[in-house]
Amino acid sequence: MGAAVNEISQYSINPITGSLTPKSPATVTTGNGDAIAVTPTGTSVYVAGTDGVAQYSVNPITGDLTPNSPATVQAGRGPTAVAVTPDGKSAYVANSGPGKSDTTKPTAGQRASNGGRGGTVSQYSINPTTGDLTSKSPATVAMKGGPHDLAIAPDGKNAYVVSVLDNTVSQYRINPRTGTLGAKPVTTAGTGRHPENIVMAPDGKSFYVDSENDGTVSQYRINRATGKIAANVTADRCDDKWLNRHGDHTRMRTLSSELSAHGQTPQTHRSPSTAGSAMAWVPTPAHADDFGDVSAERLA
Repeated sequence: MGAAVNEISQYSINPITGSLTPKSPATVTTGNGDAIAVTPTGTSVYVAGTDGVAQYSVNPITGDLTPNSPATVQAGRGPTAVAVTPDGKSAYVANSGPGKSDTTKPTAGQRASNGGRGGTVSQYSINPTTGDLTSKSPATVAMKGGPHDLAIAPDGKNAYVVSVLDNTVSQYRINPRTGTLGAKPVTTAGTGRHPENIVMAPDGKSFYVDSENDGTVSQYRINRATGKIAANVTADRCDDKWLNRHGDHTRMRTLSSELSAHGQTPQTHRSPSTAGSAMAWVPTPAHADDFGDVSAERLA
């Protein structure tokens, strides 16, 4: 996906080698996209960018993308991230602030509650047949500090939102009936300076936030019963689990959340570079069935 050229590149994946081959057509048009998400069924794709949220259907045979009708739905100001719930019923877009898409400006009350450092998260229902997005009620939730990225827990009960101006990450409950976010965060924790991205562990026990200005990855454990954000875990030396930072293709190892049970001191892990723009969870194949099972002794 290239924001500068307003297009999405699409590829076929070789099932044996994993190598990529451009599809035909090799690209489809989008609206200056910044982030992309796919539904759990693989039938729909959403791209958040300065023109709103572009929505596509995925051909079940070829994997090619076709724009839906309408091709784009409005978002808030400055969309930077999009996420879909595990059940495929809801989608959310982080709007960090001023941008071309100026159709859902925060109200005066929202701006006041945000301390003048506005931002919102747009929330949508997903049509189970067409994949089209429809704004929920309310269409946006006001958040302070410039929401920049978000992740959904594997059980679909909570969303975690990174705020780039406040250097925080916050937990928001997801209504199990409507899919709407709570108006206020349940818990909030500090991050490194200028947090950019968040990635959730597949088991839902941990998540990680990378910070652009100080080159760190902050690590957090999640209370399995409440979804609340707990203390960071020490990562003086790391093992087994990898985060792939795409900007400079540097892989950063991170510890599992189980270390937190041993009273480790909250701390961040320094990244070799600050150039990255995204993170993804990449399990080590030999330990793919062993997430979150690292003992404290392995730090020794």
